[in-house]
Amino acid sequence: MNSRSDALTQLMDDRDLAGVAVCAAENVAFFARTHLITQTIVPDRLAFFIATRDGRSALLVSDIEEALARRQSSIDDIRVYVEFIEQPARTAGEIIRSLGVERGRIGVDARRMSYATAEALQAALPETTLHGVDDDLEAIQMIKSAEMVDELAASARATQRAIEAAVAGCSPGASERDITSLVAGEIARSGGILYFLVFGSGQGSLVSHLEADSRIMEEGEIFRIDVGARFPSGFLSDLGRSGVIGKPSRFQSETLHALRECQQAVFDVIEPGRAVKDLYSACKQAFADAKLPFTMPHVGHGLGVALHEKPRLHPNNETRLAAGMVLNVEPLALLSDRGEGYFTEDLVLVTEDGHEVLTSPQEELLELG
Repeated sequence: MNSRSDALTQLMDDRDLAGVAVCAAENVAFFARTHLITQTIVPDRLAFFIATRDGRSALLVSDIEEALARRQSSIDDIRVYVEFIEQPARTAGEIIRSLGVERGRIGVDARRMSYATAEALQAALPETTLHGVDDDLEAIQMIKSAEMVDELAASARATQRAIEAAVAGCSPGASERDITSLVAGEIARSGGILYFLVFGSGQGSLVSHLEADSRIMEEGEIFRIDVGARFPSGFLSDLGRSGVIGKPSRFQSETLHALRECQQAVFDVIEPGRAVKDLYSACKQAFADAKLPFTMPHVGHGLGVALHEKPRLHPNNETRLAAGMVLNVEPLALLSDRGEGYFTEDLVLVTEDGHEVLTSPQEELLELG
């Protein structure tokens, strides 16, 4: 398929659907090509992307978001509901009927649509049946076009540059917030909007998803950083690195090299047709060979307009890799006895005959000061 709409039409044919109505933020962003930030921070301010089997589509947004939707989306038929006055799911049902669909099966993102929303949508469409198509929608989003791959790669590389520039711009005696402020600024200058920023130094490097505070980082401490941003394309970045305050000890350098070899072991088995669980197994075995503690429930995930897209690289995932999938590979080693956490994360494309690493993997610890 060459377009998102073609893939959606094929889905409706395959599943015998009269139409599709989705309201999860990532589905609206992907299919309507608009990012409405309040979909994630004000969950009741719903938006719906609607498509019919005969090729028509519409976007429903609140009156507050109309101007933004018209600015971003290529959809001509944009409808508006008045927040607190009109019920968006009921309005979505009315739109579906206006597009000529009053009976049959309607595909919805059932795992992310609230019960109340589904109930209201069903009440507005009494002669239809709502049918969950979450897996199908995620399958469409797993395979990226060449244009999407380029956008994801550009976003990842901009994030990598931001981390490296921030570390280079910090001096001894810096606080955690000093470095994360520089990262945020570099992201903004490259056109990104910060999505998340995880940072921990010293004992904090052992803590998952810790945010920076005002503590001064001390000589010899390990730090780790995990950063994601949304870029004008609508696609996210997600990149992680480890560093040290001052010069690394031999042990610290060797640990990073061992972690990097574990990441490479995952890269080496990425190819079309390979079961996703094989990537997890390769990482786990590499950790055992390196005598590093292995504690990860997964070792990576897909990336796109959502952060943890499918396929997720866990031990029970039988999904077969296919060309066009874009994966984050993110090994993590927590050395509790030393109070040090090591982490690195890079972006990889599954190609027709193997894989291509889209970022420059970390070969040495970043050195602050």
